[in-house]
Amino acid sequence: MWTKYGLILVCMLPLAVQAKDCTQGNNVYDVIDACEKQIQHDKQLIATEATKLKRLVQQHNRQYMQISVEKEWNQSQQLWQRFVEADCELESVPSQVAQGAGYGMVKTSCIAQRYRQRLNQVRNLQKEIRSLTE
Repeated sequence: MWTKYGLILVCMLPLAVQAKDCTQGNNVYDVIDACEKQIQHDKQLIATEATKLKRLVQQHNRQYMQISVEKEWNQSQQLWQRFVEADCELESVPSQVAQGAGYGMVKTSCIAQRYRQRLNQVRNLQKEIRSLTE
């Protein structure tokens, strides 16, 4: 039983980024635009995957013990969004000091990477829950 929960915790660890790199552009403004588009796309995917996760848990609950995910997901997502904002702000400090247009590029690309990590994290969590019911 604890092994199952251990597997779930392991998949909550930070994941390697397997994303298309939005930082490949001709200039700073192209990079910022590409990363902002990627962030919006990933936000939508995360919402879709979170809905799938909730459905998966509901299916699991019909067959096995009752577990909850909605409250935990909402709390986790709120904390995660605050973390991403603060962490990417910290990462962009050197470019802020330089006072160039690079600040926006560094911060936006950082946020884009974090959203892609979160998307992969939710998908891995779904896989782990599916494996518990097999």
